[in-house]
Amino acid sequence: MAQHLEAVKASQAKTADVIERRLTTVVGILGNVVAKNIRAEDLERLKMKLATGTRTVTQKDGTEKAITRKPASINRFLQDLKAALCKAVDGGKLDRNPLNGVELLTENNKRSRDLTPDEEFRLFTTLPGDPPALRPYFRFLLATGARASEACALTWRAISEADDVAELPETKAGQKQYLTLSAEAMTILRELPRIGPLVFGWPAGRPFTVDYTTHALHRATVAAGILDLRQHDMCDTALRSGDSGAVLPWWRCLVCCAMRPPG
Repeated sequence: MAQHLEAVKASQAKTADVIERRLTTVVGILGNVVAKNIRAEDLERLKMKLATGTRTVTQKDGTEKAITRKPASINRFLQDLKAALCKAVDGGKLDRNPLNGVELLTENNKRSRDLTPDEEFRLFTTLPGDPPALRPYFRFLLATGARASEACALTWRAISEADDVAELPETKAGQKQYLTLSAEAMTILRELPRIGPLVFGWPAGRPFTVDYTTHALHRATVAAGILDLRQHDMCDTALRSGDSGAVLPWWRCLVCCAMRPPG
């Protein structure tokens, strides 16, 4: 465990503290058992304890709330433990990993959260006008269904106005991907100044990052009183609405007119 944690910390991973807390919880549940003596029933007991146990989080109003772990969270504990034991195997301290063959819990991460017309109007009214490309960035997500990572990495060179498409980075399998650009999306792009190679960024040319846009959206939703909205929800809203034509719903027209610079 210690060797694995040292390696994680040395890599300066942002999640090093989280991994350490999870492994501390695992060790507390398994007890003082030698790694090579961990049995299948020990791991099943670990799963059960993680599922039935609760953790306490402090909310914004200062009150504490008990939260039960979901299957996805429990799997992170198991994966961290497996990685630590793999390190022990690689170092010759274990002959085999006790977690080999242990099945992870079935995760249900399906999420359905559409942005309503009223929420959309409030969001774009609350989003700051500086940097100037921030509002167009979120309008682009709604107009295309693009992922945040795709929009942040989008270059002017990848856009084909003749075909109304944008070429996206290749998949891991080496397949080309294309993003269809609606009439609304093309209007958004034409109104943006071309400062650097990337479409969405700061006036000095520094590109937006997913972290920055995530925090910008969070600040805007809090100010607008919009609950539980993520960037990916905007992508799903666009895909479910199927709104890719030149005729826009009335609330989009209001938003687009409000966001355009005077003159």
